[in-house]
Amino acid sequence: MENLDRYYLILELRYGASLEEIEGKYQDLLERYRRDLQGNNPRLQRRAEERLKEVTEAYEGLKLYHASRAAQASRAPQVAPSRAEPAPMSPPPPPVPAPVSRPVPPRPEVPASADQSSRQLADEEEARPFLQEAEQHLQREEWVQAISVLRRAVEVAPESAVVRSKLGVALAHSGKHAEALEEFSRAVALNRRYAAAYSNMGNVYLEQGKLDQAVEAYQKAIDLDPDYWIAHQNLGVVYKRMGRLDLAVGQFKKATRLSLKRATTPEEGAPRRRLGCLPGAAASMLVLIAAAYLLR
Repeated sequence: MENLDRYYLILELRYGASLEEIEGKYQDLLERYRRDLQGNNPRLQRRAEERLKEVTEAYEGLKLYHASRAAQASRAPQVAPSRAEPAPMSPPPPPVPAPVSRPVPPRPEVPASADQSSRQLADEEEARPFLQEAEQHLQREEWVQAISVLRRAVEVAPESAVVRSKLGVALAHSGKHAEALEEFSRAVALNRRYAAAYSNMGNVYLEQGKLDQAVEAYQKAIDLDPDYWIAHQNLGVVYKRMGRLDLAVGQFKKATRLSLKRATTPEEGAPRRRLGCLPGAAASMLVLIAAAYLLR
């Protein structure tokens, strides 16, 4: 379970915002950083890519949190009303012969994932001050300070996939690729469905020029979350470097289509309205930018 306070902070929302507010703010931030991606400033483009990853991770984490709360509410046991007076005592029944013993079917084992998630959430709550401080250092690109703070967060929450992955991000930014990969590997070992951690692994492999491993990592993220458009976009970059332009174009198109799908498809149960939708001209511009990138 992701650190809620950090996610609300990334999305610039008050703690406890509704799912509709989360969806609306997410679409607003997507449109904001898309404008930087379309610009000609390489520094702003790199920063926008990082922010889009963080914003998407926060959005997915808060969606998972709201879904888990709804599931817990639906499974809440019904408590029988207490009786005002105890029932009168009845005489003991006559002895009956012992029933024939029958084999009792084995009781199904309860998976430990729920207990593990609860423990991780509790650890992340305790590590929240460190995560908040580290987030500020990451925003200012102060990698050394962020690493120092996140190592303390790991001491508090060693079984938190979020803390491990965030430490990996800081290590990767500082050029410590081997250590970053170790932290991403620990993150996915703690949460096998952590698509963002696999995507981060792909980013490191891409920096190292290990293109086959990068493809494998990005594909794993996509297998876990087929709508993870950032992973599709990153996979397209790898295919472009490999000279597989047809596959690169396909991934860029998927990334554009999925990002627009998020902008036009409301959450189940939310009002049917278009939140932060990109105009058609802007969508066409994203495809043209991807095509121009391939021609470099």
